[in-house]
Amino acid sequence: QSGAQLEPHKVHVLRFWAKTTAPAGKTIQVSILRHGYPWESLGLSQQVRLTPSWQRYELSFIATDSIPAYIAFGVGGSDGDVFLDSIHLAPQQTEGLLPDESLERATVLLLHPDSTITPERLRDATLFLTDLEKSYYVSMYRFIRDSLGLPILVGGGTDFASANDLVAIEMLDFTTASVGNGGIYSGSSGEWHAATDASLDAAWGSTVYLASLAARKQKPFFIASYTIPYPCPFINEIATYAGSYCLFQDWDGMAVFNTFASVQFPWDRIQQNHFWSAEAVYALHALIPALSSAFRTGAIGPSTERLYINISRELLEYPYLQRSAYFLSSPTDSRIPFLRMVRIDSLDAQTPSFMPHLVIPDFNRDGGLDMSAVVAEGEQLRWNQPAGQLSINSPRLIGFQGRMGSYYQTYRNSITVEHLGPASMASMLWTSLDSLPIVASQRSLIALTTRTQNEGAIWSGNNSLWQGWGSGTTQVEATAIAISIPSDYDSLAVIPLGDDGVPVATYTVPIQRIRGGFRFILDQRQIPTAWFALTQYRLLHTPEQTDAHELTIYPNPLTSGSGFAILPERWNGGTLELWDGSGRCISRQRVEESRRVVPLSFADIGSGMYLLVGKSESQCWAQKVLVLR
Repeated sequence: QSGAQLEPHKVHVLRFWAKTTAPAGKTIQVSILRHGYPWESLGLSQQVRLTPSWQRYELSFIATDSIPAYIAFGVGGSDGDVFLDSIHLAPQQTEGLLPDESLERATVLLLHPDSTITPERLRDATLFLTDLEKSYYVSMYRFIRDSLGLPILVGGGTDFASANDLVAIEMLDFTTASVGNGGIYSGSSGEWHAATDASLDAAWGSTVYLASLAARKQKPFFIASYTIPYPCPFINEIATYAGSYCLFQDWDGMAVFNTFASVQFPWDRIQQNHFWSAEAVYALHALIPALSSAFRTGAIGPSTERLYINISRELLEYPYLQRSAYFLSSPTDSRIPFLRMVRIDSLDAQTPSFMPHLVIPDFNRDGGLDMSAVVAEGEQLRWNQPAGQLSINSPRLIGFQGRMGSYYQTYRNSITVEHLGPASMASMLWTSLDSLPIVASQRSLIALTTRTQNEGAIWSGNNSLWQGWGSGTTQVEATAIAISIPSDYDSLAVIPLGDDGVPVATYTVPIQRIRGGFRFILDQRQIPTAWFALTQYRLLHTPEQTDAHELTIYPNPLTSGSGFAILPERWNGGTLELWDGSGRCISRQRVEESRRVVPLSFADIGSGMYLLVGKSESQCWAQKVLVLR
């Protein structure tokens, strides 16, 4: 029914008679909506249970706007016809006190569970509680800065249930947020459940959105606590998912926590229980060193396109208007922080932001946002929500997170990473340890890990339900990846690191030289570690000339004292030089233009890798030769 007119911030009552032909009754949805796009609720959205006999229904609500309204009855979803009669909508006169309340008897409730008491009373209670919360933060701020005389930044945060909480902490130097995913609880039969859902599976933003509610314009912001329970298949999202979007949003840092459960319910946060200690188990957060390096170097560039949210005074005085994302009354998409940097700007705007996400083209496509390809600015981050995958792709940081399966990805500068399995959940971060992109960096670090649990833990299904804590050592599910990296360096070393960060000499990663780069496989079934240090070496600083007719050495490897150099077709006379691994030229000979095959003597040269360099006019060719005795 259309044509209804509302009075904002007034209690209204909707009366109607209804029945259904369904013998067992039928539930319908009753709503008061804007009569036109975007059809949002104007204060009433409630389910009503109908019976086979006529019944009178009366629904009270506070109207949120004066725009033309539309009374909607949602009657689908189940069998049974619905009959409606005598529909009437009108403002309702309300008293300031309810019948059982009295100032003399001190029985007036500050916050009444029924939100349909007078809006004026609700407004007064809201402003009182906002001032009360603000006075706490002001007193603590003055105590630290004035009474104690500490010249430090003072910040804080809370569980941001409304924009009024932002008003309360406005005087602080920076803001914080505490977010998390999942929890641990006991089932009806005494079994334990690690109740977690991957943030990458959450279609509406999950923890990144919740954290962004406290990010203010021109103020530092920290995630004071990002908490995930242990054990949890998705525990590495802390470093990959949360860490990457923290950098993209240009937030200033985050603290990581895990919830552990004692053997006896109820659970509590502890550092150890009867079977397991969280201390000195590097595999639990093996990705943190790589993420820490990424934070220090700014490996993911912050978004340059920014979206600011404005909150009006009316929204603060009547918090029931804050019914959408970012405390707005208009329908607003909570997935903004995956595409743009977002900040709360004014808390006293004349007009609040209206559907701010529509300035982002991705939300205006037919069918809405494509959840299989939520791509951040600069294509640094790609979230595939249906697949539960995240791809991280910047010049100095690449990686992945989620249900990888037979994952294959081509990253920047033609780096390729292929997940060979067998782990169902896998996480990787590969970060440059200097200011150069990974392909040009002499030093970089790969952190590769999967699910972590105690030996003997018992799981049921694949949804994080478990029935036994386990009593053995902490274990990590092994997996394997294949990597190809383009490089103009002469050699590459991949060195496994132990849990103390020291190279493990008992394991070797074979390196395959391919045209224009290197290829190698990291198989944790063969090398049980999560960390690999990469170092690229160059014997000469002369660029290698590569074409269809390169300098060739035969045989290679060389096991006798002599061999041959086959010169390129474009050889116009020049020199052949042999260099050792320390960068010394150990032999040099002049080769005329007419020569194409030149004998080489290695009789006085020990085993090792050498570099043969041919120079002809302005051209240069190079080829490695392995001498084995």
